[in-house]
Amino acid sequence: MSTTRSMIITGGTGRIGRVLARHFAEGGWQVVVPSRSGQRIEELRASLNAEAAERLTGPVLDLTEEGSVSALMAWLGKRGLAPVALVNGARDLG
Repeated sequence: MSTTRSMIITGGTGRIGRVLARHFAEGGWQVVVPSRSGQRIEELRASLNAEAAERLTGPVLDLTEEGSVSALMAWLGKRGLAPVALVNGARDLG
């Protein structure tokens, strides 16, 4: 299990989520940003300094779909992450 503080930010590629993700990744947290778009995760990573970009990652999945939480838990488990914080910032523009 990782000793690095880790957190999940849903909606982390959105307007407010990006600010939060940047703040925590630059502050030394491992930030997990699940997103429906791998491209948006990569764009966010590219906007960070190299150290923070290494600390930000996330699976491509849609949290509104059945089974997505189980998929997220499995993804975290494979990486030895046990987040201690959750920011629910996701919304559906539709």
